[in-house]
Amino acid sequence: MLVSIPETNFQREFEDIALIDEGGFGIVYSAKWRGINVAVKKCKISLEGNTLKTIQKELDIISKMRYDRTLTLLHHCRDADNIYLVTQFYKRQSLHHLLYAEKLPINKRTYYSLLQDVVAGLTYLHNYPSPILHLDLKPKNILIDGEIELRAIIADFGLSEIRADHSRRSVGNAGFGGTYPYMSPERLMEQKPTAKADIYSLGIIMWEMAHKEIPYSSARPSPQDVVNGKARPKWKPEFPSLLKEISEGCWSKDPANRPD
Repeated sequence: MLVSIPETNFQREFEDIALIDEGGFGIVYSAKWRGINVAVKKCKISLEGNTLKTIQKELDIISKMRYDRTLTLLHHCRDADNIYLVTQFYKRQSLHHLLYAEKLPINKRTYYSLLQDVVAGLTYLHNYPSPILHLDLKPKNILIDGEIELRAIIADFGLSEIRADHSRRSVGNAGFGGTYPYMSPERLMEQKPTAKADIYSLGIIMWEMAHKEIPYSSARPSPQDVVNGKARPKWKPEFPSLLKEISEGCWSKDPANRPD
């Protein structure tokens, strides 16, 4: 029996539909919905067994979240094959788009402002009454708002892992999915994740924002070298030593040595 996710017809529910991005996570469109500009994430799901009930439980929690540094779910609906997540649309798209498509220079003030926003978003997620682990934090999942003063919003956190009982398995990503350069050693070893996995990703993102370079783009290290702590991005000497120390603390191979 299907649970009460509202049914819809995609073409009738949304207007001015345009493709933004697609990948293993699904397809993202820009569209008009009830007169406002929105982003619509289309996720193909199985409607068999408890899958839909599990997603409904996740969405019930996410829909109550309201914080300006995390993406707010405005609406969700489904058809026979897909579930649609409706959120605010940000025309600057993501941090990845800002770095590699717009190639916008990021000065010191903007760097620290965006970093502070990401930290604030993670703090909110990790300290939510049912703590939420992102588990796929990366520039593509950090949206950018604003024209002159840029602000960061963490996205795609809802279906990662909501630890209502502090021991739940990953729901949104099959198995121990993630994006390689940002995956912590314990994730690569398929160990039970904690909030420290997101802190590891944050350290990698700090380096990427400063260098404007995708981690390991010139030579991809083996997972074993990442696990052993032998492979990490190298900071250029012109960057502040304190920034280097913080990021290296974040990507320590031992989760216990990473900051909270």
